[in-house]
Formats: sequence, structure tokens, C-alpha cells
Amino acid sequence: TNAGTYESSFAQSYSIKNAEKNVDVTSYYQSVTLTPGTLKITKAGGNEVVPVKDPEDDKEEQDAESKNITVVYDGASHTVSATATQAGSTIYYSTADPEGEDFDDSSWTETAPSRTDVGTTTFWIKATNPNYEDVVSESSYTLEVTKREITVTVANAEDVVYDGESHTGVTEYSFDNVVEGQVATITYTAATGTEVDTYTGSYGEDLKVVIPGAEGEEGTDVTGNYNLTTKTPGTLKITKAGGNEVVPV
Repeated sequence: TNAGTYESSFAQSYSIKNAEKNVDVTSYYQSVTLTPGTLKITKAGGNEVVPVKDPEDDKEEQDAESKNITVVYDGASHTVSATATQAGSTIYYSTADPEGEDFDDSSWTETAPSRTDVGTTTFWIKATNPNYEDVVSESSYTLEVTKREITVTVANAEDVVYDGESHTGVTEYSFDNVVEGQVATITYTAATGTEVDTYTGSYGEDLKVVIPGAEGEEGTDVTGNYNLTTKTPGTLKITKAGGNEVVPV
């Protein structure tokens, strides 16, 4: 049934008869060589690698033309999953080009590639099957993790009536869309002023996002996985005071 070479067998006892007279003539033979026949079933073609998808994203769909899997950084590890059209196939993955001059067949592994941080992993897929020829994907696939977009905002301070003193606006900032459990920081100089005007705070260029470490340990810097798209500074408005009077001359 399965691909392979099968050999027939003879019974332990045998006899040789004269076909015309139907007479047993086995005793007339000193030795008899028994040569069994063989049946060879070769592997069939027709097995194909089925396009892959991110098994962590049930909503993601890919058709036969799709070779790329793209996910936005979320702090989680993303992997791929592939199957073959013929049941009983084993799937292998390689991040080395099978057509490359120095390709080593040991590069194939049943462990699917995965990514957590921003970047792209290129890989190939192979399917093996006891009854079908090995098949390797015609071209490579990619697993890409793209940067997560975040924003930072400082609230506006309440208006202040001019009193000749220096006033400072809101100093606390808040980030939006940072992965839960990660901490983002940035230098911020609050709006400051004395005279009647509207003052605006300013940000530095030192965004940093970390995964906090255990107590006493340094956290893991994951800033490279983020794109700070909008920085909204807070304002401080000092309005004119009343109480000015005309003095008679």
C-alpha cells in the first residue's frame, strides 16, 4: 500500500510436477533455487505546502498568493504554522535558502520560526511524506514584526492671572498605546512664564521604553520596537490682571 519495495515469499515445502503427466518429479532434482519476485511502489508527486498564517491571530487570512505575515509589535512572540495537502506529511522550516551554495540539509527543523521584536525573518518550508515526493516551497516566506506607534501628551494648565510671579504648567505626561506592563519615559520641560502670554512645554529626544526587571535588576530596553508619532506638550496661559486705575493729575 505504501511506497517501498515488497518481496514475495515461497512456502517451506514445494513440489515439482511433470505438467503433461501430472507426476511428481521433485526427487529427480538435486537442488532447487527459489527466486522470489518483488513489488516496488514509488513515491507519488502532488504534495504541496499550504500557505502559512500567524496562529495567534484567528482573524488573519491569507490566500495562495500571500507570502508575508505582518504583525505589529505587542511584546508577544509570534510564530507561523504550515501544513501540506497530503495527510501524514511532516513540515520542516529553514531560515537558510535551500538553493544556496552552502546550504546544509541539517538546517531543516520541525520548529517553526518566531519573532518578538521588530524585524523580518525569511524562511522556507519543506513537506515530507512516506508516500509522496519531498516538496519545498517555490519561494521564501517572511514573518515581519513592525513598530508600534505611540503618542505622549501633557495636559494644559489652568489659566493663571498675572501676579508678577513665575508659574509652571503641568509636568506629568502620559503615553498612549504602550504595551501593558512596559514603561515609557521621556524628558519633558514644563511650560514656565511670568508675563502675560501663552507658554508651551517641550520634549526631549530621549524616548525610552523598558520591560521592568525584578527588584534590583535592570529592565530590558525595547525602545527600538516603538515609533513615537505625536508629542503634545502642555500650555500655560497667563492672563491680564485687573486692578489698574487711572490716577488724576
